[in-house]
Amino acid sequence: MALEDRLGQIDMRLRQLLAGFMIDPTLTKVLQRVKDPYWYRAQFLPLAASATAIVEFTIQTGYDFVCMGANAVVTDTSDATIASTASAFDPFNPPFLVTIRHTGPGQNITNAPIAFANIFGTARDPYFWPIPKIFPERAVVQTTLENLVATDRRIRLAYFGFHAEIGR
Repeated sequence: MALEDRLGQIDMRLRQLLAGFMIDPTLTKVLQRVKDPYWYRAQFLPLAASATAIVEFTIQTGYDFVCMGANAVVTDTSDATIASTASAFDPFNPPFLVTIRHTGPGQNITNAPIAFANIFGTARDPYFWPIPKIFPERAVVQTTLENLVATDRRIRLAYFGFHAEIGR
């Protein structure tokens, strides 16, 4: 999907939010600030066979990050893109469990590890979260992945949305 298409999807989602599709006073205030598209990445290079690993990223100072959704690219260890053979009907069904945590307040985004495909779309078809998640400046976002099979994989995650400038 081209960058212009992604930005168009983000713009459409913002218009839905601003039109009152979802009303959240905090989100409404953040949406009124100067915004720039932004992506944060979390990479598991590699996620070892049958292992669990944690990767963190920190939100830049001076901005809140409004996460609209996430996507992933999963490859073998040679970086050749792969498709899961777990289902002939779903070419992107990696055998991973994921937990996302906002470490500052100790807030889990999931109540337990859940199937990877429930949170991450593909690079071609990103997954938009039902309600955007605001991560404040300097927040640490922690992603835990559990590999359910005995095969190493490389996983490159992108959390996408926008930076909202914090006026000082």
